[in-house]
Amino acid sequence: MATALFNRTGFNRRAARVLPQYFTPEYHPWWPLVAITLFLIGVGLAMFTGLFVAVGGTLALKFVGFPIGVFTVLILWLLPDVKRASSPPIEKLLVTYLAMIVLWPSYLAIVIPGLPWVTPPRLVLIVMMIVMAVHLPQFAEARSRIWDVMGHDKIAARLYLTFLAIAVLVMPMARSPVDSLIFGMKQEVLTFAPVVAVAWFVTTEQAITKILRLTVGVAVITMAIAVVENYMQVPPWADYIPAFLQIDPGLLESILSPQARAGDWRYRIRSVFPIVLYYTLYLNLVFPLVMYAAWNMKRRNALFAITMVALILHTVWYANARTAFIGMFMSVFGIIGLSIVRTMFIRRGGDHLHKAMLVGGLFLALAVIGGALASSHRLQMYTFGGGQHVASNDTREKQWDNTWRQLARNPIGAGPGGSPALVGTISPRSPDPIVDSLWINQLVEVGYLGFACFFGVFLRLAWVGIRTYMRSNNDEEDWAGILAIALINFVVCSSVVSFNDNNYLAIVMAVILLALTRRQEQRLGIVPPPALSAGTSGTALALR
Repeated sequence: MATALFNRTGFNRRAARVLPQYFTPEYHPWWPLVAITLFLIGVGLAMFTGLFVAVGGTLALKFVGFPIGVFTVLILWLLPDVKRASSPPIEKLLVTYLAMIVLWPSYLAIVIPGLPWVTPPRLVLIVMMIVMAVHLPQFAEARSRIWDVMGHDKIAARLYLTFLAIAVLVMPMARSPVDSLIFGMKQEVLTFAPVVAVAWFVTTEQAITKILRLTVGVAVITMAIAVVENYMQVPPWADYIPAFLQIDPGLLESILSPQARAGDWRYRIRSVFPIVLYYTLYLNLVFPLVMYAAWNMKRRNALFAITMVALILHTVWYANARTAFIGMFMSVFGIIGLSIVRTMFIRRGGDHLHKAMLVGGLFLALAVIGGALASSHRLQMYTFGGGQHVASNDTREKQWDNTWRQLARNPIGAGPGGSPALVGTISPRSPDPIVDSLWINQLVEVGYLGFACFFGVFLRLAWVGIRTYMRSNNDEEDWAGILAIALINFVVCSSVVSFNDNNYLAIVMAVILLALTRRQEQRLGIVPPPALSAGTSGTALALR
């Protein structure tokens, strides 16, 4: 025992005189063998990749890209932490991406077989992902700031992690597990890359206000484009698409067509989106923000506020979709309802005349809309449906019948991306089966539990946003209630629209809502304020 203690003490004393850098693995005798082995594995992987790409072209990339991607992620994640100041251009990249992903029509793309469509927004996304992939593994403070926001509500975080776990577990049950894996990874990358960047960015001063203004501004631009489109009866760029950005001619012709309903041949505006219903799902998310921004504008901007309201009415009317009307009504009454509840029951006392005017305004709005619906057959059809909606209703009923039969056979899920082939119907505009409800997508692909977890995230955060709004004492925190209405709109509209490319915006709004809630709880003393970083420069070499 004494000898062992003596030897250990001697070793510790000798180790204290050796610089920490010389205890790294490359100074061990087995390191050359490991280095040679890793080099040979890399050479073999390069040969394997070259052979597959030479034989299969870009179609082979999905097979060889997976191990390369895994090794790249592991290498980046194993980078050592450093403690020095860093200011990556995440804000500029994020703002550019959030604007371009909406304003750039997704069907104007370079098509390379075996690869997703190449568009300018996706190129910006790739650059932003590279910046985050290099930066986040080396800066613990940045990772902590992101998790402080995204993991602030434990219930919502657990629901989404459970959803992801279910999606992974059911992949072997898909018709093609490889295609299911690729589809799931693609969707999560496109969804979560901007979300992580937003969670990182919103911890800085005035970041939330910038993103909200950007979202409102982009939404207004899309509605202004729709005015020009309605005048031309075709998207403004339809006759000016260069050859290298033209996708499949049949699909492009369908996208640029009037997309009119059977029995109602009016042109339906869709702005920068390929399908009018995809646009209405986007409108359901942004309508509450645009309306609230117009309501809060100062008197000197009254003309602009009136213009925004006119754009909303024009868009809803000429989209000729029930989802647009329902989203508008839910946004109007949601904003008014939250204001009345907070004024009447949370902030007791105060100006009773103001309270009476709010209640009176609500009943007046209900009376006006009720009278309009009762007296206008056309408005009834646009809101609740009519003869021109029979085909859409029949298609969705058939899809739901297929869904219940599929769930009876497999209630736990058939893997991401598998629902169109199992329960979809053929549309004249698409040669492949389609599904007209995100609810159906989630039920078939991840089962009852996955469906409940996915939409439970948004409903849970909507409740958190309403609670934050009720105890707000400033304009910034009030946005939490507006974002809650947007999330509710998303859940409701998703019952009749399926467009995964809008999921990122819903989760971005959820993250902003969480950031607002965290700031409020810091103000109220419920959670501690963020610790100030004492990062120093010039320590990277020693820590490496």
